[in-house]
Amino acid sequence: MFGRAKLALALTVLAACTTGSADDRWLNRDGRAPSLAESSDCHVQASRLAAARYPDQLERTGSAGTLYRQTNQDRFPAEIRWYESCLRAKGYVRAPDIPSKASSS
Repeated sequence: MFGRAKLALALTVLAACTTGSADDRWLNRDGRAPSLAESSDCHVQASRLAAARYPDQLERTGSAGTLYRQTNQDRFPAEIRWYESCLRAKGYVRAPDIPSKASSS
């Protein structure tokens, strides 16, 4: 079940990257996008923080006592917030949030 959640997250992120407009990117002040290492680092940090804050819930059902894992629904939005927070801490902002060079003169 945990593998499916990671796959769903990866597909969602991939879809967001490929379907987003050119103005929906993370860039630094120089206009450079985050490297794969920076993005992966933020993803790992966000995933760990979200898992610690919103752990899976275990449910035992039936007379056989089958144990099921249920993912906390607050985990995914929290992971996205922590991912964004990490990128901002590294100096990246969403493309529309970058002040134009004309306004900084």
